[in-house]
Order: sequence, then structure tokens, then C-alpha cells
Amino acid sequence: WASRVRPAVTTSPNAHVIAGRVWSRPGGGWRVDVVVARGPLVVQPRIGQRGGAGVLHAAENEIGDEYLRVARVRIRHAERAREQLQHLRRTRERAFARGLAAALAKIPYLLLSLPAGALVDRLNRKRVMILCDAGRAINSAGIPLALAFNALTIEQIYLYVLIEGTLFVFFDLAEVAALPRVVSKAQLPAATAQNESAFATAILLGPSVGGVLYQTAGRSLPFVIDALSYVISVISVLTLKTAFQAQHTAPQPRTETGTSQSQ
Repeated sequence: WASRVRPAVTTSPNAHVIAGRVWSRPGGGWRVDVVVARGPLVVQPRIGQRGGAGVLHAAENEIGDEYLRVARVRIRHAERAREQLQHLRRTRERAFARGLAAALAKIPYLLLSLPAGALVDRLNRKRVMILCDAGRAINSAGIPLALAFNALTIEQIYLYVLIEGTLFVFFDLAEVAALPRVVSKAQLPAATAQNESAFATAILLGPSVGGVLYQTAGRSLPFVIDALSYVISVISVLTLKTAFQAQHTAPQPRTETGTSQSQ
């Protein structure tokens, strides 16, 4: 003879589905089969009996409750382990993304410094600086625009840092080369020191201030401020009337004796 435990399950979209059977053996002892699926449950045991199993009512309830308790503990452990694995995977993905973005920001400086320096010497330095800062303003404004439409992707962030790094190389080289033309020789050491000090201060404080603004004032605000700073830079460069490089004069034609006509 045997006894069957058939719990009544309150169903919901995430409800457990539990089926349990408690079998008595002729020589004594019990065999209990329990099947448990994930989700919240409300169980109200009902005992259906066959043969003389009515005396086993209390024992079956106790065994069924114990197996349900063990099943719940195992489910909680499995869910906790899965959450830990997912957190570890997300942490690794974020670390890789940050590392790749930092590398893309530095690669242009390593690869383009020499060719960009030769090119800046042949171009109008003032125009190069204006175009670079205008491009950086547009590049920075693209991030809050994408956030506003909920369309920001990691690929756009990679492209953003790559463009930023590339334009920085051209602007920095043009700025360094133009500084001796903007100030006198007597003021050049002090101007160079002030320029480097301002750059180092921005490198030191910029990430901290940007992080605070990102956490407290919204994700878009740091990029908006960044774009506005480039607009201010463009205006300031436009207001400078000094030529950023010496005027190149064409060589004078020489006579048959090897001297110039002016001589």
C-alpha cells in the first residue's frame, strides 16, 4: 500500500509547480519524491490516501515540509551564485570597456604626433586651433544628444574618445608652436609655465569634478560643460589679432652672377 501527497498550488506567473509523493516501504522506512521549480509559492497540502494510509497524515506533512524547506534553501543558494557570477561578468566587461576607451584616447598621440607636427607647420595654426576646438565641441555635444534620445552605445563612446584624442594632438601642437608668436620673448617662460600649470590642473581636477557632476547633476551635464568650454576656446582664439606664425616670403630670383636683383 502507498500514500500520495498532492499539494494544492496557488498559481501565478512566477509560481512554483510542486509535485510530491511519499511512499511507505513494506520493510519500514520512506521514499519521498519531490519536484520543485523556481518562483513564489503558496502550498496547502492535501493528503489523498489509499489503503490504510490515513495514519500517516502527520508524518507525510512533516516530511513534505522538510523537503520544501531544503528546496527553498537550494534555490536561494543557486540564485545567489548566479547573481555573483553575473556581477563578476559585468565588472569584467566594464573594466575592459574603460581600458579600451583609455587606450583609444592615447593612441592618436602616439601615432600622429610626428606627422601632425610637420603638417601644423605648413598650415595656418590659428585656423587649425579653431577647427579642432569646434570639432571637439560638436563631438562632446553628441553624447548628451544621444542620451536624450536613449541611443547612446559603447561604440559611440569609443568613437568619441578617438576623435577627442586626435583633435587634441593637432590643437596642442599648434598651440605650443603659436605661443612664441603671441607673447614676447621676455614673457615666454612665464607664459609657458602658466600654460602647463593650467593643463596639469585640468588633468588633475577634471575627472573628479566630472565624476561629481555625473553622479549628482545628471549624466549629460559634464559633456554639456565640456562642449561649452570648447566654444569659449574658439571665441577666445578668434579674438586674438596676432599672427600665429611667421609669414613665408617667396625667394627672390637670382642673376647670372649668383646675386639677387636687390643686391
